[in-house]
Order: sequence, then structure tokens, then C-alpha cells
Amino acid sequence: MFGYVFVDKPNLLIKDYSLYRAYYCGICKCLGKNRSQLMRITTSYDITFLDILLHNVFKKTPVLSNEVCILNPFKKKPIVKWDDITLSSIEANDLLMYYKAVDMIADKDKLKGKTLKNLVKKGYKKSRKKYPQLDELLKKQYEKLSLMEKEKETSIDKVADCFAVILTETVKTLSKERFTYDLGQFCYYIGKWIYIIDALDDLDKDFNSGNYNVFIERCGNFKNKKQFIDDNRTEIEFIVAGVYNQIKDIFERLKFDIGDGIMTNIVWYGLNTQSLIVLGRLPECRKTRL
Repeated sequence: MFGYVFVDKPNLLIKDYSLYRAYYCGICKCLGKNRSQLMRITTSYDITFLDILLHNVFKKTPVLSNEVCILNPFKKKPIVKWDDITLSSIEANDLLMYYKAVDMIADKDKLKGKTLKNLVKKGYKKSRKKYPQLDELLKKQYEKLSLMEKEKETSIDKVADCFAVILTETVKTLSKERFTYDLGQFCYYIGKWIYIIDALDDLDKDFNSGNYNVFIERCGNFKNKKQFIDDNRTEIEFIVAGVYNQIKDIFERLKFDIGDGIMTNIVWYGLNTQSLIVLGRLPECRKTRL
């Protein structure tokens, strides 16, 4: 995933903010214990979201503990103690980060891609053995996406479907017998939204580097991101709103008992805020930290 699925801090209650931080730190601790200290830098909002989602799927209340952090070894803070669900989340992270690295290398970002690939390679080999079918599916979806990029595909639905399927099948594999149709649809549209928002956010970068971007291929006449979005705003906002509304509608059919305030904040505020920032409706702020 790409770092767009996280909370909208100004609209998050203090109790939910504290729990979200505890989940985030739990992921970091789990990576340090089961992968390496260096792998802790791959801790992300997206995997935190996945961990909270899976704890809801399995109806497992997290266990909190006051522990020190590697960044502040003198002050204890609440941390969700990692469990088998957290471990499965970082195993999914291994697979997703590996194929993200492969994709970065293909997109001419070779230095960062190779660095990331070497970082996650050991964990990837472990997770590939545990989830061989999921690994094969991710590989095929990225190959399918790569082929469409080479063919300059202009259908947003077709290219976004690849990442939507990746997220859906990842959650399906980790959820096992608890996977439901609505959960699958929820993950599908979040995956689709992530791809679309990432493509819009990368408009300038993709144009300057000569990388494929489905929106540029579809609409053409690109000078810069602001001009392009303004010229095509009606169509672009219609596409983003359509996918986002699907997420909200399906979310209302799902029941979240664990971290429900966090999940509600992400869906109703976090995703919408990210959409508005990328679309130029809100000023961008890179200073939000947990």
C-alpha cells in the first residue's frame, strides 16, 4: 500500500488517538522482534489499518502494555502487544513491500527499489513459504498491471482493478473462514481508491520521469498537476467520489467493535481528507505525526 489510509487527527478522539498509536507501535515492535531492527522503518499507517481490520474480523480485543520505545527508551507508553494477527499483518507487509520494490525498479526508481527489495528480501522468503498462493497472485497481478502499462491502457477501472484484487485477496487469505462478501467489497474499493489517489498524486513525478500514468494516458494535454486536475476536474472528482461512496456504503454494512472510532475516522474523515488534498481542495500538510 502507499501511505494514504490513515486517520484524520484533528477529528480523532483522544482515546482513539491513543489506541491508534498503540497499534502503530505494536506493529513496530513486532517487526523488530520477528524481522529486524532495520525493518521497523517499514512500519506504516496502511499496515496499522490492516492490523486493526483483522482484529475486528477475528473479534480479538488487543492487549495493552506500558513499554518503552526505541526512539524514547526513558518513557513508557501504551503499546498493543503483538499477537498472531499482528504477525500475519507484517507477513502481508513482507509480500506487499517486496512487490512494491519490484514495481519501483520497473518504474525507473532503481536505487530506492533495489534498496527496499534487499531490506525486505529475508522476510519475503519466509512469508512466501507460508502464503505461496497469495504470493503467486500478487506476482500475477503486478505482471498484469505491468502489461497494461506497456500497452498504455486508458481504462482506469482496468488498471485500478489490479491493486483492488491484491488488497482483497490479501485480506481474504489472512481472514480465512471469517472472510465475507461485504468485507471483500470493502477491501476491493479501498484498494481501487488507493490506486486512483496514488496515480493522481504522482502526476507530476510520472510525467517528468516518463512513467505510465493512466490519467495522463486517458486525458492528455498535461502541463502540470494543478492545470491537469483543473482542466479535468469534473471527470476526476466523479471517479474519486464514486469509489469513495462505495467504501462508505459498504462500511455501514460492516460491524466494527474493536477500534470502531478509529475505523470510522479513517473511512469518514481520513480517506476524504486525503482525496481533497490530492485534488487540491485542501492545502497539503506533511507534518502530521503520531
